[in-house]
Amino acid sequence: MQGIVGCRLQTVQAAIFRFRGVPRDSTSARIVGQVLVEIRDEAHLTQEELAGRAKMDRSYISDVERGEASLSVDRLLRICKALGVPASTVVGRIEKQIGRH
Repeated sequence: MQGIVGCRLQTVQAAIFRFRGVPRDSTSARIVGQVLVEIRDEAHLTQEELAGRAKMDRSYISDVERGEASLSVDRLLRICKALGVPASTVVGRIEKQIGRH
């Protein structure tokens, strides 16, 4: 049973980084980070405030925003909730940016 759950989780995570056929790479990680910075700035939050709301370490938020760390689905959803925006909005903005590159 655990194999099925692990396989499904990997499939979901791969889908998060496969926007419109773009493979998971450093470019997509940077774009995810850029979009999150834009949304955080629009919410007038510091990295520390976002980290507190999302119950994450500020240094991890910084790494994600710089494209040096990738997000799990769980962490993406926690960040979206902390920012007060639907995950679909964040993913849509990421897809739009990836389409420009």
